[in-house]
Amino acid sequence: MKAKAKVIIRCIVFFLIVFALLVVLSDLFEGKNSHVYDKRLYTYRTLPKGTVDGVFIGTSAADRFWITSRAYEDYGYVIYPLSTDALPGWMYTTVIDEALTYQDPELFLFDVRGFIQSNYKGSVMDARARRLLNSMDFFSINRIKGCFKAAKTIRSINYPGYDDWGLTYLFPFIKYHSIWSEDDYSFDNHIGSLPHVYGGFFTSKSLSFKAEPQEPVEYPVGLIEDLDPIAEEALYEVIDYIKKKDLNALFVVSPKFFPELEMGRVNNILSILDTNGIDYVTFELSDAGHELAVDLDPQTDFYDEGHVNAGGAKKFTDVFAAYLDKYYDLPDHREDPTFKEVWNGVNKRLNSWIKKNSK
Repeated sequence: MKAKAKVIIRCIVFFLIVFALLVVLSDLFEGKNSHVYDKRLYTYRTLPKGTVDGVFIGTSAADRFWITSRAYEDYGYVIYPLSTDALPGWMYTTVIDEALTYQDPELFLFDVRGFIQSNYKGSVMDARARRLLNSMDFFSINRIKGCFKAAKTIRSINYPGYDDWGLTYLFPFIKYHSIWSEDDYSFDNHIGSLPHVYGGFFTSKSLSFKAEPQEPVEYPVGLIEDLDPIAEEALYEVIDYIKKKDLNALFVVSPKFFPELEMGRVNNILSILDTNGIDYVTFELSDAGHELAVDLDPQTDFYDEGHVNAGGAKKFTDVFAAYLDKYYDLPDHREDPTFKEVWNGVNKRLNSWIKKNSK
């Protein structure tokens, strides 16, 4: 019996060592550039409890348009972007769970762009989901549930070769183990977690100051386009989640030079939100001076058709922050010692980075 017990103990120790190695390797070997999202989500997880008033869930539109520190400096409330590039709408409920696990946000903003996507190619869906999953706490129940959800969603389109990917979501090392041989691999970007020093706002020396002129788009009157089936199902899932959890929610259409298909889908989304009694706000490129008009210059304020540069983000944030201050009962924390310790100086640091790198 003693010999049998020793064998069992050795087996348990062996599997624990293998599991520990997988955990470490899964942190060292993950998708390229995921450390950018890591910083954003890691910072949210480590913020003192009660120092976030709201979250902005969505695609890159959330962290390119919205400057948390600027709104805090002007109005004293904190709305933090929980976003990854092209975050699919069918992962939004996973982010809601993540938001509620670490903070008690009073307001949930949802970027509509996550629901205008098409979902027909497994490799694209996979990449979009991994940006989020690889940025979540490895042992988080939210990540584990999200892994299974991603695998199930991609499997549902019967895309060849994507039917057994669940394990690679749980242990990214299985998918990314070979990247150590790539010339640009850096352990500095994968060991441990680092804070996002600009309050979640996107900064890039190559894009934050780029100006790519855009041409205005004329749309047919009454333009409506069908949503992708998975995206439509995801929208209704989020609506149900909002009602189930009694969330104070606001969907956001940020300025973009949408092609007709995407604009038609945006209009469809807004119609569905109307029918279900969910609030939304649509910002316009205009100098008209009303509360939903953002005086963005198509010649100088965008770095591509869907994203503003740093100058455009300041303009958008000023308008949206004023709107939220007017219509939502968000507190002013500028004299709160806990908030001051976390958020004072963040906007100054961001402005210094912008001034330094815009030359």
